[in-house]
Amino acid sequence: YDLVNLNPDAATSQAGLPRAETLYGPIDEQLQRPDSFASQLQRLLAVRQAYGIYASQQTMIPDVVSPGLLVMVHELPDARGTQVTALNFGAEPIEETIVLPNVQSGPVVDMINETVEGDLTANGELLIRLEGYEGLSLRIVGALPTMR
Repeated sequence: YDLVNLNPDAATSQAGLPRAETLYGPIDEQLQRPDSFASQLQRLLAVRQAYGIYASQQTMIPDVVSPGLLVMVHELPDARGTQVTALNFGAEPIEETIVLPNVQSGPVVDMINETVEGDLTANGELLIRLEGYEGLSLRIVGALPTMR
């Protein structure tokens, strides 16, 4: 497979296999487009590395009402906060409040887009809004340091 388009004129591979059609195009071309599959995957992997998501510990899978919703809660290493993965496996949009007991309240940040999406209340309530087949990776920062 010629995933980086090294030989775009080849009809077959060195092994004699017919040239494979790629779903999203060559990787090198995808990486030039910020909205491509490869560029989005690159962003996801960068966030995973930056926050140590691979080393996090799952602390809960809260009960939800929406049948297509899955929420997983992880404690990030090195006191980086709480990470919440929310996935909508259905076609219909979801708006649901989940309760995260024993999680410190604070700002909720979209880890991929680096935007503040709201707050985890003192009661542990978190509003999740997802379009159909959408997912979010959120970080609950916890109490911000106070200025002296």
